[in-house]
Amino acid sequence: MGGSVCVLSCTDWGDRGPQESGPAAAGGWHPQPGLAGDQSPAGDRGQSARGAVEGRVPARRRLCAGLRVHAVGSGRGGASRPEAPGPGTGQELPADAAQGCGILPRQQHRASGPETGQPAHQCLRPAQDSRLWPGPGLLPRWQPPLHTPGGHQEITELPDYNKISFKEQAPVPLEEVLPDASPQALDLLGLFLLYPPRQRISASQVWNEVSGTKELWRQLCLRRWSSCKTSQMTLGTQTWKEYYLCRSELEFRMECGRPEKDFICKAIAGHTGEIDELAYISTKECRFDGQEKSMVCTVSSDSTVRAWDVQEGTEIWSSPLQPAALVNVVTFPRLQLAITVDERGLIKVWGAENGWEQASFRLPTFSSALQACEHPEGPFLLVACAEGFLYALTVPQLQLRSRTRVFPSSPTSLLCSPDCQWVFASTQNSDLGPKVFHTRSLLCLVEGEPPVSTTLPIWLTSRACWAPDETARLMVTHRNDNGMQLVITTYELRTKQSREGVDVVVQQMASFLLPSSMIPPHLMKGHGSQVILLVSGSELALFTIHGVQLAAFQDHQRPITSMWVDQSRVITASFDLSLRVYVWNKETKPPVLKSCYHLLGGSHRWASGFTHVEGDSMSIVGVEARNIGTSILRSYCFKVQRGSDDCIN
Repeated sequence: MGGSVCVLSCTDWGDRGPQESGPAAAGGWHPQPGLAGDQSPAGDRGQSARGAVEGRVPARRRLCAGLRVHAVGSGRGGASRPEAPGPGTGQELPADAAQGCGILPRQQHRASGPETGQPAHQCLRPAQDSRLWPGPGLLPRWQPPLHTPGGHQEITELPDYNKISFKEQAPVPLEEVLPDASPQALDLLGLFLLYPPRQRISASQVWNEVSGTKELWRQLCLRRWSSCKTSQMTLGTQTWKEYYLCRSELEFRMECGRPEKDFICKAIAGHTGEIDELAYISTKECRFDGQEKSMVCTVSSDSTVRAWDVQEGTEIWSSPLQPAALVNVVTFPRLQLAITVDERGLIKVWGAENGWEQASFRLPTFSSALQACEHPEGPFLLVACAEGFLYALTVPQLQLRSRTRVFPSSPTSLLCSPDCQWVFASTQNSDLGPKVFHTRSLLCLVEGEPPVSTTLPIWLTSRACWAPDETARLMVTHRNDNGMQLVITTYELRTKQSREGVDVVVQQMASFLLPSSMIPPHLMKGHGSQVILLVSGSELALFTIHGVQLAAFQDHQRPITSMWVDQSRVITASFDLSLRVYVWNKETKPPVLKSCYHLLGGSHRWASGFTHVEGDSMSIVGVEARNIGTSILRSYCFKVQRGSDDCIN
């Protein structure tokens, strides 16, 4: 007896609707005899089978990336099946054989189906535009999966075995099929891309093989943490697996914030005056190879600069007493340098390891802003003085590269872009529009020619920030045309070559009005490419660059004094003597900020609140002001104890 045989691929199994389920589904669907135009006495049985099939197979099935359902066989009556030609033979199936296999021209399939009265088997055709194995018909589309491993690999259990034959072919090397795959991945593919099931390794064996490879853990790290993609990342002696497990545990502990279990708090005293600024001198990258160490530098009204070991809670070095109080500090972690400026405008460079003075430069008046820039052409320092001039100095020699007038006799604030290609200069609440400089022109200034810059068409500027994930996206808070409402405008910057030289092109991306009920923000930071964080009084609010308010938090009882933002966390400091920790949920677009816990300071009897906060990958440091006119540091160092029972990831 002849019969029709149907092959059901795994992708078609996923396409089947509820009406296609049944006891026979577990082994694939096999239509009853008489389906392919049967004229035997069993025609009534074939007619019922045809009706069942037409009700179970929709006329237009969704295309998928694998083989479709194909009726392969001949009619009843013992008629022999013609042998399908092998690929590359130049032969074609006869028309009646093609119809018996359910392989019809596309125009015939468009007119087939229950609504046209055509047999259901004529609706079953290959997915000719399949993404995985494209081809004009069933047999050519079977060629790649048979051709790639080579030969038939002792196939004796597939449906219709020995009814369809293919020409013996040499295998195609997997290196040619997957040219971008690593050698470890190719070796693994060779273990389970086998037809005979007894020769294939199990899923558990696959995981055991993969979990021991460096490439798997490296890819997991790259997908989870964008910082791992930078060329400057230092892995140290740890493996990618150790890095992934340790950093996952660290993030868990930072999100939980359980005292003593997850972090250790230490009070660090040494300055005899108020601490005006602090900055991390250690790189902020994650390391878990025993070489990790968090260090900060502080400057104080006691006229000293000091370096501190955050984990140990000890002073590393202290500078000699300086001629005047120090008011600002910036650091170059890669160079292990700290640069300070005092209230008279004297700039000095200090070695981070030993505190030795290396160079100095004196401004004509006091400095209003200090910016450290890691430019591709070399590190340099930008300084704005009270006279309205912008200085560019080399590092560490502090040699003058350029001097540019920005705002006459007005204190200027500076803000470098994430890639240090742009500098935003502004003076608060002035009718003078803020300026943006192309930093390369400040470093290579031609005598008699002004640096490449542009003035933004806004005024009464109050705050600004750059989008960290974009090279030149600037967000500025300013007043509208009538000066009554606050507006946040987002700009994209680029350079364009012209006959006269290089021009700055400014494109406005978005703009929106802040709510009239909102207190004018005194702190502003960016996150990613779309999110703006604003601090107004004791409230932290999040907006997109298009004005959609994402969240608002009022976790502090008194005004927020400082805010620190990175890819994983947001930390706010307040006069209520607490730090608040927030964690980004990156699974949503845009990311959502989750409020987690407070880090408490000392007693209100001795302290008046936190004035500054900074952080790195493993610690948080806040400046705690004392009632007697001094300041101390309060550090919170998070533990990493891989394998600890109290850490569940």
